[in-house]
Amino acid sequence: MKILKAFISFTTAAAMLNSPFLADTAISSLALTDSDIAIGESNTVRGDLNGDGKLDIFDLPIMRHSQPAPQTHTSTTITNILTGQWKTEGSIGIRDFTFNNGTGTFIMEDTGFQQDFTYTVQGVSFIMNIPYTLPLTAVMTWTDSAHFSLKWNDGTLEHFTLVSDNSANRQQNTTTQHSISNSQYSSPTGQHTIQNINGVTYIDGILVANKTYSLPATYNPNGLLPEVDAAFMEMARAAWNDGISLWICSGFRSYEYQKTLYNGYVSMYGKDATDTFSARPGHSEHQTGMAMDIIEASSAFEGTPAAIWLAENCYKYGFIIRYPKGKENITGYKYEPWHIRYLGKDTALAVYNSGLTLEEYLGIDSVYNY
Repeated sequence: MKILKAFISFTTAAAMLNSPFLADTAISSLALTDSDIAIGESNTVRGDLNGDGKLDIFDLPIMRHSQPAPQTHTSTTITNILTGQWKTEGSIGIRDFTFNNGTGTFIMEDTGFQQDFTYTVQGVSFIMNIPYTLPLTAVMTWTDSAHFSLKWNDGTLEHFTLVSDNSANRQQNTTTQHSISNSQYSSPTGQHTIQNINGVTYIDGILVANKTYSLPATYNPNGLLPEVDAAFMEMARAAWNDGISLWICSGFRSYEYQKTLYNGYVSMYGKDATDTFSARPGHSEHQTGMAMDIIEASSAFEGTPAAIWLAENCYKYGFIIRYPKGKENITGYKYEPWHIRYLGKDTALAVYNSGLTLEEYLGIDSVYNY
């Protein structure tokens, strides 16, 4: 569903059957050396789909339209807590939404057309009811507490950004099933707001998954988030123009897959060694749908032209090198020049310019407490 770029030769492509073209299907084998991290769950080859005898970028449109329909999945949802004013962008046009405990209104900015509706969220299904029409349904995916996307049943994608959260209403609508809590703390980098929504931690609006902060086993966006996929595509095109081929060798990983992967490493290397390079289930950034490993998740990637390009440019497209060299005691993991995390362009630029890890930037640690 997400990927890219041509390869130098068919022989090279054949040697990478479990990595170059990303799809949302699991692979059954893991390539591993003493220093390597195995290829992840969401990888396979689509191959020469346009029949021109080459594996190249022109196979991409066919590949993207040949993917199976997304499965129903479970992720963080905020059924009764979805309130406030939101602004959208997408092919529908700019709309201003107001949500308030199951009722809402949207206004088309270009025409001023206004429509009242009722809404419900069932799992990740967003259902909008407008009088005298059939219900409109969409798949709801949260990026962080201030951004989510709706993929409507006709395939249209609409991105929502929080304008005003009506926090008083949110607190009144908190339930045991959909819980939310807020607090603040200070660090050398300033004052920070920490929010927990249904067991998922957001700090200054950034979803955090590390050794200190975990994700529920049920958190499952079932793939890279649409905006992350789009950002990678933009970055890969830019890299291609600079003579660099980028592809995803490991994208989204579910809780259960990470559990299998981690336990496999423990059986081979022991728990202490494994904790330096592999996350325990629930603590992996790959589960967020906002992290990926590029080309080759092993020490062989370090110092390659692709690694150098990635380090110098990925922030321009909303990504950071998540586990930089010399920061192992802060991030909790060894140097991984292949692992990037999506934060959005503004935040990624701020983190890049600060020279800090995400932990330092947010004033948090990354340490298991069990």
